[in-house]
Amino acid sequence: MLYETSIKTIVVDKNGNDKTLVSRYIIENAELFGEAESKLYEEFGNMAGFEVTSIKISKLKEIINEAPPGDECKIYFATIVDRFYDADKDETTETQYVVALHAHDINEAHKAIDQYMKQGMEDMELVGLKCTKYLEVL
Repeated sequence: MLYETSIKTIVVDKNGNDKTLVSRYIIENAELFGEAESKLYEEFGNMAGFEVTSIKISKLKEIINEAPPGDECKIYFATIVDRFYDADKDETTETQYVVALHAHDINEAHKAIDQYMKQGMEDMELVGLKCTKYLEVL
């Protein structure tokens, strides 16, 4: 299961003042809220002022690619509409879902999602692609 989370930490700015920083992360491979929270504590628990501010079950269907190791990528969300024709009922139904992907820029994200959609049926349509504020998948 995927979770979307936010944490707060305290960092020191260039003037030496404490500043509260809010960071967002996606947690994968956690079955329970407690597991997602544990991953956050393992990763960031030793940081000053650490606090978990939100954990919610994500509506993401999947994360379609891995971030390259040691490379600064952004996380994008792509909204896809999948259309299915039911010959018995002579009607078309639509299913809309969101997937996440790693890319350096919007052009690379668009190429990756096009490649992903080629693996499915021809009735898939990209209806939205946006860069998110999520920093990393844990």
